[in-house]
Amino acid sequence: MTSLEDRIRSYSAVLDEAAQVQAGASSPRPLASSATPSWARPVRVLVAIAAAGVLVLASAWLVHQRTATSMTDLTDASVVTTAVSTVPPTSNPVEVGTVPPGADSDWFEVAPSPLSAREDASVVWTGKEFLVWGGHQGNLALSDGAAYDPETNTWRAVANNAWAHPGARATWTGSSMVVVAKNGGAVYDPATDTWNDLPRIDDPRAGAFAAAFWNGTQVVGVGAGRDEAGKEVVAAAAIAPGASTWEVLPQSPMEWSESLQYVATPGGFTVWDGGAASRGFSFDFATTTWTAVPPLSAADMTPVSSTLVSVDGRLAAIVTLSGIEHDETRLATLDDLAWQLGPPGLQRTTSAVGVPGAIMAFGNNGVPWRELIRASDGAQLGTWPDVTIGVTGTSIAVGGNTVFVWAGRDRTGALVGTGQLWRSHP
Repeated sequence: MTSLEDRIRSYSAVLDEAAQVQAGASSPRPLASSATPSWARPVRVLVAIAAAGVLVLASAWLVHQRTATSMTDLTDASVVTTAVSTVPPTSNPVEVGTVPPGADSDWFEVAPSPLSAREDASVVWTGKEFLVWGGHQGNLALSDGAAYDPETNTWRAVANNAWAHPGARATWTGSSMVVVAKNGGAVYDPATDTWNDLPRIDDPRAGAFAAAFWNGTQVVGVGAGRDEAGKEVVAAAAIAPGASTWEVLPQSPMEWSESLQYVATPGGFTVWDGGAASRGFSFDFATTTWTAVPPLSAADMTPVSSTLVSVDGRLAAIVTLSGIEHDETRLATLDDLAWQLGPPGLQRTTSAVGVPGAIMAFGNNGVPWRELIRASDGAQLGTWPDVTIGVTGTSIAVGGNTVFVWAGRDRTGALVGTGQLWRSHP
């Protein structure tokens, strides 16, 4: 097996040119509606996540490949602030998809972004705005960014970073956005609109970061490292903003692979193999220990794929199972280290985010779709069967009472620079 360092060096350097940005303006526009059925039990979902990481729909293979690319200084690209209507997306809401009466939840197209079309951009919620930065167009990594205010439906420019990386991942500390990429990273301070680099980590035990989390005092980068036997395992390292060195954390017993999912949980995070194994390990920030998450299974059926999500303080998974006569997709919730399977009837997902009491799931069966699922029993609360974005490379973040999706590739495979906002109204 080629060493991790050899693989990292083998990928091409990022091009030294940032993409041109595009500007535009429009008022918020609701998506096209479909028929609304009558539901016996109306549900009101209030999204109240103060700070959420980003969940990106691109495959983990792409994450690894881009994470292994060298960081290269890029020339600054000008970012034009877009002037848009100050009418918030909640004005004159129109129900979209099959939404139960009383749920009062809608998808809206947001104002045009000042950024060019791209995929795999980093997005974090600050408590007021969604900060969007980076991403790539093919092999061209982008160093520009912008901030979107969902209350006013407006964008503003943010400073460019000195470098860009196509595999960058971000987290929010409560006052700044920290981006990790390859074996280093940078910190963006919205108050001063400035960037500062983090030191590099040159330790075979950790690095090649594919995810970032905040433990309250330190940024935790998670990726691949070498154990004492030379095997690639899931590994992590932590650093406080302003510190000069990374702290290598205990390695996990889990073998690293290109298809892993990384999910923030209360007090830590979980790394999940969403393939046929459908198993993982959870890391606890307080004790710096790893705990095995039991594999998903069902009588006379085997997992095909699963998407892990954290909702209401516990882990859940949307799992597709294969049997002798048929396949089926269910919601599974983890209680007391045992999975509880809900009834069949869901669709196979590619990504999902948790909101209080529910899960917003994303998938693609030839046409991108979205589905709102009740976390307690797997009931479908709303469905949007035909959406314009969300195939691959789309960035997703949750904040306040909104779910924000932006950019990626549409159903034709073309890059887009548009976004949509789901809001559950109080």
